[in-house]
Order: sequence, then structure tokens, then C-alpha cells
Amino acid sequence: LEKLKIGDNEVIRFHQERPFYKLHSHKVDHIERHDYALIPIKGGFFEIWHSAPVDSYQETLPIFEAVVRSFKPKI
Repeated sequence: LEKLKIGDNEVIRFHQERPFYKLHSHKVDHIERHDYALIPIKGGFFEIWHSAPVDSYQETLPIFEAVVRSFKPKI
């Protein structure tokens, strides 16, 4: 859990890794990484979320980070 200044926003960032199961299966297919960015506003927060397999999440993480950086909440 970390609190950062990204773009114009104060952002709370964290990630977790969770097993992914195919529909109607009890066998783990792969492990997914879920990255979250919470942007506090008056009365709540906005959540921006990204998920991808652990072995390839770094390929799409820059896109998630660019979205977080460019996010401009209208309150």
C-alpha cells in the first residue's frame, strides 16, 4: 500500500495476486495480478483497476499507469 502524487491526483496504490479459475472449474488456471489506484474525492473515491496474468502483467502495466496519470475527476 502506497500513497503517491500521480499527475494532479493523490493516489493510493496497491496490488494483490489471486488465483484464476476457468468457468465451472475447481482447478487454478493461472495466477492474476490485480493493480488498483484509488483517487480520493469529497464523499468517496474513484477506483481504476487493472488485471493480467502474473507472468505478463508488465506488458500492459504502462497503459494502466498512463490512465491513472491522465485521470481528471469531475466533481
